[in-house]
Amino acid sequence: MKKAILETIRICKDRNVLKEYLESREKEVVDIMMVLYDKEEAMRTYVESERHDAQNDWRIEMALDMLRDGEPIEKIIRYCKLSKEKVLELQNS
Repeated sequence: MKKAILETIRICKDRNVLKEYLESREKEVVDIMMVLYDKEEAMRTYVESERHDAQNDWRIEMALDMLRDGEPIEKIIRYCKLSKEKVLELQNS
């Protein structure tokens, strides 16, 4: 994305319509476009984090249910895809 933004600026600079404007305000335009890029990356990271948290919430709830049902820790690790340390932590809480 960042590379595409810089390439777009380069192409626009070669066109007479935008060349003068971009030359006089190139740093400002680049800064604006980089802020937009950074915001998009931040949003993508946030969405991934939320998705990951939701998956972990589901796995933890399932592990807790299995612990209450007396299932073996090895089975819980296998089905819930949690670490042994996490399952033991849940068991002791």
